[in-house]
Amino acid sequence: MDTLIKKILVPTDFSKGSEKAYIVAANLAKTFGAKVDFLHVIPTLKYFRESVKMMGIPFDMDEDFYPHAQRDAKHKMEQAAQDYLKEEHRGELHSIIEPRTAGGIAQFSEKHAHDLVVMGERGAGETHWLRGSTTERLIRQAKVPVFAVDDSFQIESIKKILVPTDGSHYSLQALKMALSLAVTFEATIELFHVVELYGVSWENVPRQPDHDEETHARVAILSHISALVEKDSGFSGVTFTKKSESEPLSFGFSMNSDTVSVPCELSVARGVSAHYEIEREAVDKADMVVMATHGHSGLAHLILGSTAEKVAQYVKKPVLTVRPEGLE
Repeated sequence: MDTLIKKILVPTDFSKGSEKAYIVAANLAKTFGAKVDFLHVIPTLKYFRESVKMMGIPFDMDEDFYPHAQRDAKHKMEQAAQDYLKEEHRGELHSIIEPRTAGGIAQFSEKHAHDLVVMGERGAGETHWLRGSTTERLIRQAKVPVFAVDDSFQIESIKKILVPTDGSHYSLQALKMALSLAVTFEATIELFHVVELYGVSWENVPRQPDHDEETHARVAILSHISALVEKDSGFSGVTFTKKSESEPLSFGFSMNSDTVSVPCELSVARGVSAHYEIEREAVDKADMVVMATHGHSGLAHLILGSTAEKVAQYVKKPVLTVRPEGLE
């Protein structure tokens, strides 16, 4: 399987949450031989600029404030890179002036072809009740995977990764990232599908009211995984095995010249709400969640604004969201 992570972006506001993101990025960089870039977004102070101008104060934002803020940010990023990253993993340091922090990060990561954004859930001054507003907006807008970690996150605590799926090609694209992370964290994977009690029929896992829906869903998803591994170029070199119904699944592939095997299980649950069942499964059995932002046909069930967004907001575990290829 091709290395998915070669270039990592860490947006930073120099808060405690950012420091945790440095540690996670450093571990990922070590595993994948990746470079880590730092980015600090300086918000435009439009109303302050106008107020100063109206009061006649001789203060020019472009000459007196922004250059100083950028120099200070560069110094702090240089220190962070030195403290947390080995020299071979240190990338570029950037500061940009943008009116909207999340939008600036999303555009920057796409323009500079980053493979992953790693950031703290909450920046300075943000509430601990939900994920920070900047992180939440970035998950909505970014076209590259976003890994949100809180300041209590511990690398060594990741032993099981939950990958929610509806059996579609879009939702299973998150599996590629999960496999890479499983190697990094020496973790297992749980694929998780919810049969919604009052849900509609999806072409990937159609409803079977006269049969055991959980068994049918399991067979259908296993079939989709086998087809995906066989046909998707992103799974080149990956083998998918299941010796019997009683034995666990496993994925084998080569990474950094080593042959690795990742144990995997497939769980199917019945419930009224997919996001509720995913949250409960994550809390009870998993240490982090990796999920696609869209499922089904990409449009039939727009998960952001629904399942993935709610999971990203409320689940008290690290969440990595993957925007499937082919979506605008």
